[in-house]
Amino acid sequence: MKVRAILLMVVLVGLAAGCRKQDVRIARITVPQMNNQACVDRVVSIVRRIPGVQGDLVTVDRERRDVTVPYESLKLSLKNIEYALAKAGFQANNIPADEKARAALPESCR
Repeated sequence: MKVRAILLMVVLVGLAAGCRKQDVRIARITVPQMNNQACVDRVVSIVRRIPGVQGDLVTVDRERRDVTVPYESLKLSLKNIEYALAKAGFQANNIPADEKARAALPESCR
């Protein structure tokens, strides 16, 4: 009986050690209002503050007007990132910008 308990404990510890602790995914989010460097800086600042985003690895393609965001999918989802941008006044992929927040942005970012 004791041997079974020890064996069960070893199996459970092995399973726990094998659980995923991190799953980094990369999202590309189109933000049409990234017209200039000031808008790009705002978008990057917003994204980097989201817990679970690997802020040092965020990149921007101004020509395509998109931002590439590595994030930990066990902590947040793509929709969380899109809605954070929308709440700040920026359209993010198909999520429309919050109009009140958008009106507060500098004119060049609207």
